[in-house]
Amino acid sequence: MYIIIKISIYLFVILGIVNLIFAFRSIIYRKTYLSKAKKYDDSNPKSVALFIPCKGIEDHVDEYLNGMMQQDYPEYRLYFITESEKDPASPLIKEIIKDKKNASLIIAGRTSKCCQKNHNLLAGVREELKKEKPADYFVFADADVQPNKTWLKDLVQPLSSSDVQATTAFRWLKPKNFSFFGTMHAMLSAYLGTLMSSSDGMWGGSMAIKREAFSKYGVDKRWETAVADDISLMEIVIKNKLKRVFVPICSAESSNVIKDANALFEWFLRQIQYLKTYCKAHWITSIFFIGLNTITTILLFVLSIYSLITSGLSSISIMLIICCILFIMIMSLSRFEGKEGQHYFIWCLMVIPSITMGFICLIASIFRSDMIWRGIRYGINKDGTVSFVKVEKENG
Repeated sequence: MYIIIKISIYLFVILGIVNLIFAFRSIIYRKTYLSKAKKYDDSNPKSVALFIPCKGIEDHVDEYLNGMMQQDYPEYRLYFITESEKDPASPLIKEIIKDKKNASLIIAGRTSKCCQKNHNLLAGVREELKKEKPADYFVFADADVQPNKTWLKDLVQPLSSSDVQATTAFRWLKPKNFSFFGTMHAMLSAYLGTLMSSSDGMWGGSMAIKREAFSKYGVDKRWETAVADDISLMEIVIKNKLKRVFVPICSAESSNVIKDANALFEWFLRQIQYLKTYCKAHWITSIFFIGLNTITTILLFVLSIYSLITSGLSSISIMLIICCILFIMIMSLSRFEGKEGQHYFIWCLMVIPSITMGFICLIASIFRSDMIWRGIRYGINKDGTVSFVKVEKENG
């Protein structure tokens, strides 16, 4: 038992330091971004094509889509893309874009060899490329986030630099009311968000790329057979050593949290499967790092309880309890952004359930070769191409 306690303390010290460095690096990046962004010259803004794939109607989607149309940017075209005219989002979009010359609705049809989102995005891109003068920048966004007025301007600003080829942002989830799985979704999502400041990650909800880079590096060709848009683009960024910039001030808010256990499991498992498929080195690192964090947290918790039961408030049990509480606080800090709707104490309570869920998804990803996304099941080959597409739920 003494050896196990000693190992757990060593793990606490080492991983505690690593997680603190990770947390403060992310915090410092977000706090100092505005001063760094001054070096980008956006005095001559380039034209933008904004592509927004839509499926079904989420809460407040009309506000989100209108927000995309009211950006403080001089020249941009919007493409809202749905799978079919029958999609519930289609009539809403038609009403929103009525009399708007810079916005249009594209009907993409059903996919057969890539994910539906990629299929939709490529339909929009092809429409833009028909223009006599296609946009200089391509921007891709989700329909379930609320952008501020300068979101588009801020997202493409770093592209004014000749050495920057792509940019991305992230979202922060704001559950309206506390729910166990909704809060876990917000916490897991925030953890992915903090990774953005220390990786080459791309997030499909807010990402931009120069049109020339999009064509030169074959993003369209990769998307034609891929099961993801953002992680397959991340694969291209890493492979070609492209410079991408994370823009934290573009992080949009969303109240669209997952409140169902199965749906949450499938969502996070899907994020891990993307890494496994397109960025295997990151996936292996995640298994190792998250695995150690999970084992250390649970080990400290179990040893604290065991020590209290067997020895009472002894020096060892007190030390273990302090280590356990500190490690949980550090783990929560590495995911916490201090946004409205986030409560640090609640997040501390949610650390063990959330990292356990994350670890289970990591292990499950080893054995899964297909995934479910928006009611569609996709088979995935080892090279990241889609082997089959099976609709299991219409408008899922």
